[in-house]
Amino acid sequence: MARCDEIQSRGTTCGAGTCGNGPGADSAEQIYVRPTLTTDAEVLRNHTLRAAYVPTMGGLGVDEPVLQPPKIAQLLGMGKVGDVVRNLLVEAHQNQPKWNSLVASVKEMFGYELLPPDASGPDIMIEYRKAAGEPAYDVASAGSGFQQVLMLLAFLNSRPGSVLLVDEPDAHLHVLLQDAIYGELKKVALREGSQLVVATHSEVIINSVEPRELCAVLNVPRPIADSIERNRLLMSLKVLTNQDVVMALSQRGVHYVEGHTDIALLKEWATTLGHPVAPLLAGGVFWKPTRWEAQPGRPGGLSTDSRDHYEAIRLVREDIPGLEILDRDGNPNLPETELTGNGLQRVRWHRYEAESYLFHPDALARFVEQRAGADSARNVEDMKRYLQDNLPPAVLRDPLGDHDYLRQTKARESIIPPALEAAGLFGIPYTEYSAIAALMKPEEIHPEVREKLDAIQRAFRL
Repeated sequence: MARCDEIQSRGTTCGAGTCGNGPGADSAEQIYVRPTLTTDAEVLRNHTLRAAYVPTMGGLGVDEPVLQPPKIAQLLGMGKVGDVVRNLLVEAHQNQPKWNSLVASVKEMFGYELLPPDASGPDIMIEYRKAAGEPAYDVASAGSGFQQVLMLLAFLNSRPGSVLLVDEPDAHLHVLLQDAIYGELKKVALREGSQLVVATHSEVIINSVEPRELCAVLNVPRPIADSIERNRLLMSLKVLTNQDVVMALSQRGVHYVEGHTDIALLKEWATTLGHPVAPLLAGGVFWKPTRWEAQPGRPGGLSTDSRDHYEAIRLVREDIPGLEILDRDGNPNLPETELTGNGLQRVRWHRYEAESYLFHPDALARFVEQRAGADSARNVEDMKRYLQDNLPPAVLRDPLGDHDYLRQTKARESIIPPALEAAGLFGIPYTEYSAIAALMKPEEIHPEVREKLDAIQRAFRL
């Protein structure tokens, strides 16, 4: 299926979603396919579509009696594939060439010999061994990857001429086997005249598929246009979380900042100034850091940035606007951009960082008064004395001025913490600095803060 709405060729792989929810009532997770417009109507009337849902292997039962086809179909419809694998293998064994091919595939991928099934007793016995003369073991004792491959091969060999909806065939498989099983599935499907519709998040499988065979299944399914878009799909699997997908579909845009404290500061300033973006910052956009480790704790974990994330999120929603507010010390090679309400836009703080705009002696004094309690007057005096002794006089005279000192000094570490400690407030984390912003009066808020709020308004088309 080279396109999501056509049935025309074998080997479609669906990324970023599932192709169905199995038999049963309609659900939001199902998709539908239709023939191409050029398909002859008479062919459709005479065609019987045999479809089978192949769920992920959840575990193999120890006891499995011989079942009649209606019971096998019922259990498969219930997603209980682990209860019928032995029966599917018995069906495959009835055709010796197919069985030999299945055994050869298992030997090539795992190095084990699969023995013929024994259905003469109350339960079906299927065993495997390393080599002739070696001990044989029931397939229930094998690893989950081995069982997953057995199930997939049994399905393909016992359902010729069918459309097989395969959910996560790479489940339980090492990356080295993921490519091998997909290649094997394609080979068997071609031989059996079957069509594969595969739902997967495997980078290995997606990378091995031609872009024309890929379909992104999210909201409205659509084909992947080319190798560039396939790379975006692969990136999305690395950097996007489920929350990212949900937020991209429901929020106005994505806002990239140094950290969540920047959003808290902007929200307090917008509230004090009565700026229109205040509701937006309270929940109308979702934020991501400008740079972060997308897969923490994983060896060789991916470190990504706003540009990678934005390209990935566009696969979820092509027209989503993005805005990146960089600190002054951010990547100097990234220039500011025009604010058009489209694409990834970028502005930069002129002072060192967002916390630099918290510096105003009067606002800091109110914060000390609020936190220090009964001794607040003395604490405020101690803080003012520290500021006079350690900051340039021009900065103290005009906190809203254009000062090199505030452009070059990291306020979150070198200005605010020692000033608060001089006032007797030790251990105040920077995550609480939004409380300082909330105490600032409109005339104490730097004009550039309003400029940034205006930029947010334009970037997200308010």
